Amino acid sequence: RLTVKQWDHPVAPSEIKDTAMYNCKGVIADWDEPEQIMKGDFPPNYRKYNHELAIRNLCKIMAWWMKETDVDGFRFDAARHIPSRCLRSASTQLRDYAKKLGKQNVFILGEYSTKKDEDIASDWDQYFTSVYGYPEYHRVLPALRGKAPTYLLEMAHKLSIDTYGKSSARMLRFIDNNDTSRFLVEGDTLDRLKPALAFLLFSPGTPYLFYGVEQAIQQSQASVDTGQPDPECRPDMFEAGQYKFPSSFGDKFDARAPLYKYIQSLTTLR
Repeated sequence: RLTVKQWDHPVAPSEIKDTAMYNCKGVIADWDEPEQIMKGDFPPNYRKYNHELAIRNLCKIMAWWMKETDVDGFRFDAARHIPSRCLRSASTQLRDYAKKLGKQNVFILGEYSTKKDEDIASDWDQYFTSVYGYPEYHRVLPALRGKAPTYLLEMAHKLSIDTYGKSSARMLRFIDNNDTSRFLVEGDTLDRLKPALAFLLFSPGTPYLFYGVEQAIQQSQASVDTGQPDPECRPDMFEAGQYKFPSSFGDKFDARAPLYKYIQSLTTLR
């Protein structure tokens, strides 16, 4: 039996405050055990909801944001831990509401943080516009960083097509993001990053450029070695930010930066 801890933070807004909406089964101890993945709480004690009422209320909240701020899409964090029936219900509700607002192509992104293709729901394309291509990311990264043969790039692409079929062309492709280390590690030159960016922009799928890559923001080797990229991978861009590190010092909104111009040329060509 998993340990059920008391909440140490307030739950808001009021629409999702009812404890009956949550499993309250305890914090996940084994991230490969199916029942824990679907029913367990996230560390330290973020409650896992598993109730249709919670989904409906969350959709109402997202609908409010859509109407009031005119956003065109949403990201479902930790989709691996949400039952497909809930994801399908949520996407249907959001798309139906979006159409009432005149939005025909609302973008719904699912996050399955995993190295295994089988952990990504086989029917994801029925409710998501796209999902993060985490398994392919883990396959291509060594080659892009010069630590493995480049033929792995072709093999990874072929495996993606074999696994997901036509839907592979809709997957979100990336070389770093908010939950990974930055592609550039201290000591790297731009010559290592430029081919990786070209590969990203000109390969099939939806390219994802993580903020700051155009400013050559780097990760420290120490944080890479410990496997704890956050918060270094998420520095503030503005000069007076709280989270600043050596490669992110100063104002990082420089449209004259070499990588900014390089990426601009790639996107123009794409």
